[in-house]
Amino acid sequence: MVAGPFRYILSPNPDHYDLIFGSRILDTEGNIAGVWVNIVDLASIESIFESHYALLAAKGMEDTHLVLIDKDGKLLIDFAPLQQGSSEYHRSFDRIDAVNLKSQGMEAARLAVSGLSGNVVEGATNQELVVGFARSKGAHDFTGLGWSSLINMPKSAAFRQSERIKTSAISFALVLVSLTMAGGGLVCWRLSRSFISLSDTMDQLALGNSQVELPNIRRSDEIGNMARSLGNLQQVLIERDRLREQNEQQLFWLEIQKRATDSSSIGIWVSDISKAEHPIVYTNRAFETLSGYASGEIIGCSTELLNGPGTEPEALSEIDNAIAAGNPVSVTLTHYKKGAQPFTNKLRLDPVYSSEGALTHYIAFHEDVTEALAKAQQDRQALETEIEQRTKEARSAANRLQAVWETAPDGMVIFSPEGQIMDVNRAFERLFGLKRDELFGSIITALFTLRSSQGIESIAI
Repeated sequence: MVAGPFRYILSPNPDHYDLIFGSRILDTEGNIAGVWVNIVDLASIESIFESHYALLAAKGMEDTHLVLIDKDGKLLIDFAPLQQGSSEYHRSFDRIDAVNLKSQGMEAARLAVSGLSGNVVEGATNQELVVGFARSKGAHDFTGLGWSSLINMPKSAAFRQSERIKTSAISFALVLVSLTMAGGGLVCWRLSRSFISLSDTMDQLALGNSQVELPNIRRSDEIGNMARSLGNLQQVLIERDRLREQNEQQLFWLEIQKRATDSSSIGIWVSDISKAEHPIVYTNRAFETLSGYASGEIIGCSTELLNGPGTEPEALSEIDNAIAAGNPVSVTLTHYKKGAQPFTNKLRLDPVYSSEGALTHYIAFHEDVTEALAKAQQDRQALETEIEQRTKEARSAANRLQAVWETAPDGMVIFSPEGQIMDVNRAFERLFGLKRDELFGSIITALFTLRSSQGIESIAI
């Protein structure tokens, strides 16, 4: 594909007048691997006009006027050295890219644009010109640009040169086509190998082979830019593979943690503290079982979902104060399952902070302790009843023992390892003639000495 010429394609320079060459680049399997684009200044064709004029001038046709028009008749090259006063071509955009010879009624231009070749006489009687014209038709698989070349000269000199003019116009058009094809083909041949190499590398990268060896292309043109871009792409893919592996590891451990959380018997939810009403963003299965709500009914709801008429205000205030301070808190309060069934909830809230230190979420751990508290209450009541019964039995036994102690005919005494009297029965009081209060704190051996002096020979202890 060839298009143009155009002004201001890559540069604001008003003198540039460029052609665009483009061609598909196919890989070894015939698939499109890329597009080759090259931009060539029209000067390469203008130089052909200068050379052709030099040949005509050498044959005595200095007053020749060479013209190139596009497929619509628009003026592309206007080379008239005698009129312009210079054998070197200089573009004049007052006419080039602005004047259409077909639209101005030039018969030779009309015939050339229509695809014909030949010569005609044009102009006023005293200024008649013979104009030879030929339209380029391309060659091989190149369809041509549809351009036409025109050679003008005065009628007086033209009749003897008419056939030469026609032949020159035709050959000139063919030269333009050949050079266009040769220039584009040469560039394509030189670049296609690099493009194929780059294409193969791109295929490997597209297949996920980020370790493919890059082609050794060191150029400063578009091919070099593509090679460097592939290098950058390879680094991006290598980093992508590293991040993907890292993410897969993180997802693996997150899945393990999720399974552990779902298998827990403690109900868990996570709430987003950064949003109004602290919506619930995650629940585990144990919480769904505990509350009676399905996950879809919980996600997005306020953390007040379980509150009800019997929920203790002081417990709610304690929770609000802890969240405002970003602290953990544990409370036991009355909550309500789906269907308004009350239960006693042992609730713990733990804050979650971001890496920047901002409080973002709270994790709530819910445990239904209704049955456990009821059983504990029953166990406590049973224990109290048992203690009361045992106390009564102990008191009864103590009373019976006291009665035996007091009514025993033998004197009995209780004393410490140091011999200090701690208690005596009534028979002991009668034996020694002393009251219990008088005997408390006395040393037992002192009583033996006293009674020995009174004639008591033996005491059974």
